[in-house]
Amino acid sequence: MRERILAEAGGNPLALLELPRNIRSPYWAGGFELPDALSVPRRLEESFRRRSASLPPQTQLLLAAAPEPTGDVALLWRAAAHLGLAREATTPAEVAGLLEIDVRVRFRHPLVRSAVYQAATLPDRRRAHGALAEATDPQADPDRRAWHRAQSVLGADEEVAEGLERSAERARACGGLAAAAAFLQRAAELSPEPGARARRALAGAHAKHESGAPEAPLELLAVAAVGPLDPLPRARLELLRAQIGFHLTPDSDGPLRAAAHL
Repeated sequence: MRERILAEAGGNPLALLELPRNIRSPYWAGGFELPDALSVPRRLEESFRRRSASLPPQTQLLLAAAPEPTGDVALLWRAAAHLGLAREATTPAEVAGLLEIDVRVRFRHPLVRSAVYQAATLPDRRRAHGALAEATDPQADPDRRAWHRAQSVLGADEEVAEGLERSAERARACGGLAAAAAFLQRAAELSPEPGARARRALAGAHAKHESGAPEAPLELLAVAAVGPLDPLPRARLELLRAQIGFHLTPDSDGPLRAAAHL
């Protein structure tokens, strides 16, 4: 993440100061999040969106670069091959000053990455993620491959959800709670079976809470509450809900009393 901030700041000291202050918590998930707008004027993003929209259609390779924050040039070329695009497809974007490719793939500004991704259609996004998944070495980087694969599927997919759950376990083992939460949230979304969906949503809510985002788990708790859950997971859900309520309303001891009865 340090390398990403340095690359996207482009040597601008003010950007180095402002990027960490204005980014939202999912940004810190080690790249396991989707490009989104930062807390900067939307009109700047719209300007970048218009510039990218004016590029030739074959510049779809720009979309493949947007959700892949590693800046790995070799990975981008492998994804291009899966998309049936030549390396020269990036030339218009480079000439327009939106993208630089040397030893790394670098966007001129984080909002370029966001504008390109947000302007794309859902089928095009899935296609780009699918190419990135195919281009990613499953032995060297199984978690990033699982993430891209999860963004490429349409509808529920238990096999992909299981892969994300394994990635979450690896992330948690090395202290990557935000990344684990991102994996589990997507795994819950892809779970076809209600029990597995509730279990993964509850685990994701715990990971979000442990990562220091007190309000973020509420959406996942609502999914988990639909169940079915056994008595012990149900008790853990209510305990977490009480803990969140205590953090959000510290002047009230109601949530704490509720937790004490569990």
